[in-house]
Amino acid sequence: MNNLIFEQNNKLATEISLRNAEQERMEREIQRMCDTSEELKELERKLNIAYVNKERAAQHQESILLKSLEQARDTAIDDQMEYERQLFIKKE
Repeated sequence: MNNLIFEQNNKLATEISLRNAEQERMEREIQRMCDTSEELKELERKLNIAYVNKERAAQHQESILLKSLEQARDTAIDDQMEYERQLFIKKE
């Protein structure tokens, strides 16, 4: 009985080992294909360029927003100063 269990365990271990080896072989083959494929390299370059362009666009939009906020703040300050000037003139 113990011998049968031992044999089954050995067969299972061998099968698992073979499957793991096959999985590793397939992963290496996929990696080799990816590494040697000019088409995939070109797609990767395009993807990287797209990421950079997206980041630049986000920075540009942030810059526009900051300028708009600064302009609104300056306008509010100018309006307040003009209001205070008008009040001062009326008091005189």
